[in-house]
Amino acid sequence: VDVIFVGPTDLSHSLGLPGQIQHPTVQAAIQKIIDVVAKSNVAFGILAGNAAAAREWRARGARYIVTTIESVMGPAVREYLKSARN
Repeated sequence: VDVIFVGPTDLSHSLGLPGQIQHPTVQAAIQKIIDVVAKSNVAFGILAGNAAAAREWRARGARYIVTTIESVMGPAVREYLKSARN
């Protein structure tokens, strides 16, 4: 095992709190996973929806950070269109 990957939304569903990724119970579960993984040679992985979230997770110990193409391309395309239209 190289990575323990947490999908925050999936975890929230598993905990009976669908979509409530900021709920204290979900956040406590994620922190517990981080704490356990930190004691090993395994990387903690998580989904980050934007650069700020990726920085936050990195600061919390994540070494495997995944994003979606929409998270990267959406802002870039909006900025491009804004610039092109001006």
